[in-house]
Amino acid sequence: QSAAPAPAPTAVLVREAFVAPRRGIAELASAALATLPSIMGAEALLRASTERTEQARGALRPILSASLGQRREFADSGGTRPSRLNSAGLQATLPLYRPQADAAVDQATYQEQASQHAFNEARRDTLSLLAQTYLGTVLLEEIADLQGQQRDLLLQQQSNNERRVQGGVGTRVEVMETAARADALLAQLQSTQSQFRTQLVDLERLSGLPVEALRRMRPGEPASIVPMEVTLAMNEARQRNATLARLAAALQAAQANVQVQRYAERPTVSLLGNVDRSQFFAGGASSNIPSNALSLQLAMPLVTGGVTKARIREAEELENKARADMQDAINTIGTELRKNYLDLELARQLWQTQQRALEIAIAASEATRKAFDAGARSNIDLLNSQQAIFSARQALASARAEVLLAQTRILASIEGLSVAALERMEAAFGD
Repeated sequence: QSAAPAPAPTAVLVREAFVAPRRGIAELASAALATLPSIMGAEALLRASTERTEQARGALRPILSASLGQRREFADSGGTRPSRLNSAGLQATLPLYRPQADAAVDQATYQEQASQHAFNEARRDTLSLLAQTYLGTVLLEEIADLQGQQRDLLLQQQSNNERRVQGGVGTRVEVMETAARADALLAQLQSTQSQFRTQLVDLERLSGLPVEALRRMRPGEPASIVPMEVTLAMNEARQRNATLARLAAALQAAQANVQVQRYAERPTVSLLGNVDRSQFFAGGASSNIPSNALSLQLAMPLVTGGVTKARIREAEELENKARADMQDAINTIGTELRKNYLDLELARQLWQTQQRALEIAIAASEATRKAFDAGARSNIDLLNSQQAIFSARQALASARAEVLLAQTRILASIEGLSVAALERMEAAFGD
């Protein structure tokens, strides 16, 4: 029986996708910050909050208004000509004491600060999501490459087993065992490639750029770009984290809102100035009527039907909620930061362990190959030893990616995730 031709290698399925220039993480991050709709939306909200602050300040500034009027009167008896009154005037209002408006300015200012921190938060979250997607996609590419190489090796082994059958030293069972593993690995490879293409689409959505290929991770453990001590990172998170800053500003705005509602019960004082000029026409004669006035106006709310009291209680409860949200965020960020440092340490330990495991697997596979050629080991033993090598390589790549992912999450918590930080991270990638 003639030997069946060896199936075509499948690693080319992975490699053909990466002919285009490879995109770097910093390049995609810069594009995302410039074009992503969520960033532009957060920036628009910031501009809107700035205008709300200006509106609040406007209630404390002088107001000048002008008026023009004409009135015609008709007598009841016939034959009398109508009288006419033309008038023009200016009115100036100067707020002297408006405690509620003062408190509203404070509230609007804190809300503007919260919007600024929300804008920073949106930028940080965008960079964090893009970095995690990028690293996950790079890992999928490396896994697909390893699966392609492994299948090529299996197909080569299948061809060798076919020749062994022809030479009378092998069995069809060995050929079937190898072919079954190659087919199963092809299914895994196709699934990985599908996930990879889906991730590329996500990167295109996040960055607004066409993405066909990414830079590959260099061998070796990535360098550290985060504070080495978790205590130092915790202090930086409390001082710089955009989420905590936004919630702190929201709490201050809620406290100012309590004052706004309480000051609604206080009087307001304004200085009013009027300059009016009127001209009266009646019976063919006209007369000018000038009028100038300067007055001090005191407005005092007396009965509000319980509305003011209810608004005060509502504002106090909203303040309690803002304080609870702030404390919850402090606890959550602290817990996540400690967890990310543990993940980073575990990934580094796993990388070192898998590095040693890979060396052992390579040595064991070489010994198994020699024993198989001598007839002392079975085809299954050889396939398992080869599988151990690729499993170690895949675990090593996953640990390397997790070292970077954990550092990305830590940088996000301490508000250190920026395009510059991602440029430093690119030292772990090749061209």
